[in-house]
Amino acid sequence: MLTGPLADDDMPGLYRQADVVAMPSLVEGFGLVVLEALASGVPVVVSRIAPFTEYLGDEDCEWADPCDPAAIALALGRAVDTRDRDRIARSAERLGRQFSWTASARRHALLYRQGLHASHS
Repeated sequence: MLTGPLADDDMPGLYRQADVVAMPSLVEGFGLVVLEALASGVPVVVSRIAPFTEYLGDEDCEWADPCDPAAIALALGRAVDTRDRDRIARSAERLGRQFSWTASARRHALLYRQGLHASHS
């Protein structure tokens, strides 16, 4: 089923209804959907590519080859069959701290300072 754009206010409830969220992307900018799903208590399946490999570990997700439908299906099955609410909650808490608004603002400020310093060198 294709829904088209969905209202932001509808997303938390939709995540909570999901058995798993799959992001078997070939190219991805960041993958905010993964953080939103984990924060909603839903296991995730992702491609073993950056950016996912930069912030997720084996304890956070199920990995899938995005070019192999059978691998995606197996990862989806594992995510549903081994769903561990405590593990998902630990991942969500750790990632929530890592990508909080405060942490993001600090990283941006650092990058801006580095950029200013480089432009004056």
